[in-house]
Amino acid sequence: METKRTKVYSYSINTMWGDMDAFGHVNNARYMTYCEEGRVQWLQQILKDAEFGTRGWERDTACVVVKTSCTFKKAVVYPARLDIDLFIGEPGRSSFMMYFVMTVDGEVYAEADAKVVWVNFAENKSTELPELIRNLMTE
Repeated sequence: METKRTKVYSYSINTMWGDMDAFGHVNNARYMTYCEEGRVQWLQQILKDAEFGTRGWERDTACVVVKTSCTFKKAVVYPARLDIDLFIGEPGRSSFMMYFVMTVDGEVYAEADAKVVWVNFAENKSTELPELIRNLMTE
């Protein structure tokens, strides 16, 4: 079943020489770092736009990644500029999906996703998405 996806953010990352592995292309683990960077940038931006600053949520709660996957379409080699579009799925009670489409010169090189869950660290369990986050995701 296809999930509704809403584009919420775009960003670019220049690969570095150290991103490459022994096979001469960007190491598969680096793609997760590229996704992490976009996830953090997007969350910081929406909280800043809501005038809550970059730490707008309570300090004892935040989102954590519980699942990731990546499909590699073509090998990225240094030097390259990855343009990445970030999409989100519809929010659940405590979680939502994030989707990443990574292109080089307009051609798709990889597609990734991550499930993130809002967690209360004191209770060590999931908690409802903050209303601020839910509202921003459903606008």
